[in-house]
Amino acid sequence: MSISLRQEGIALRPYAGLRKLEEHVENECILAVVTNAGPFALKHAQVLGLAKEDLDAIGVKVAFQNVDKLRDLAAPLVMDLTDIDVFIVAKDRPASPLRQTVVVARIPLQELEHEIILNNPGEHATVPPIHNRDSGFIVEMALVLNKNIQGGFSVRPREKGALIAKAIFEVKPVSEGDSFQPEPLTDEVRERFRIPQSSWMYADFTSALLTAETFGEAARFYVHESILADIQYLQGDEGFLAESLLQTQFVTGLIYAVSAALRDEEAPDESEIVESQVFMLFAKRFPAKATAELLTWLKEEPAAVLASWQSKPELSIPLIKAIKNLNGGNYDLSSPED
Repeated sequence: MSISLRQEGIALRPYAGLRKLEEHVENECILAVVTNAGPFALKHAQVLGLAKEDLDAIGVKVAFQNVDKLRDLAAPLVMDLTDIDVFIVAKDRPASPLRQTVVVARIPLQELEHEIILNNPGEHATVPPIHNRDSGFIVEMALVLNKNIQGGFSVRPREKGALIAKAIFEVKPVSEGDSFQPEPLTDEVRERFRIPQSSWMYADFTSALLTAETFGEAARFYVHESILADIQYLQGDEGFLAESLLQTQFVTGLIYAVSAALRDEEAPDESEIVESQVFMLFAKRFPAKATAELLTWLKEEPAAVLASWQSKPELSIPLIKAIKNLNGGNYDLSSPED
């Protein structure tokens, strides 16, 4: 089964009910995930990071918390409610070399029930992207026009395949200590964040930076598609230096974003911050500092935090060695003190 989606955003925008439908889909359409690590509920654009072993025999379903309201909000946008189908699509993440896309379900909106099961907990996944424990997967829920509608002056969608509303969810593998996984900086991402076409990287630090339980909820790090693709083929010193460049870019932005968020008058309580994945990253990096001391340091001296982060021997020694090797020199420096 294949699906061709057409964007008719310009034609739809004048219609007053569209934004209400979009808001409903973004907040009331949930990806329910059940793993060994526990149950999770993702809303639109949220990312769940799981250990690879927790991706085995994962339970996945798309849940609609209020189907009647969904139909009520969609009805004014079409001539008849029977004109809308609900598509559930599973895709490999960009990091996967497979790049498979599978239409898991196509259901008339009038026949939609409160949940669509993609895989039952404890069962081997039969949908290829959901079975991909190495790269994870993306699930999309889309409301799509299923027929051509006559009337060229209508503000309603009228071409078969027109995308009316969509929710996107992502599940990816992470290992203990992972702070970020770069994603491709596509033209769509540049347009969304209004950054120049020539940009090669961008870090998006969310409002949940200080409270998020996963790195995916706290920040997204985007790198030019070509750079991201080429780096994976670099080896030895060249590969190490390229990865160090990306990590430095991200960590620098992260430290200053955390510092700014802590200085904000509406910063979360300390009890919330210390449970966040981002704070635990810094606590692990600087174990000698007490919680209050670490928070004050991050808040008031981000430049010092960055310098201390980069001074760790496990980073600085290999970095100096790699640069010297590429320059044809010998590595004979003493190990810098921590």
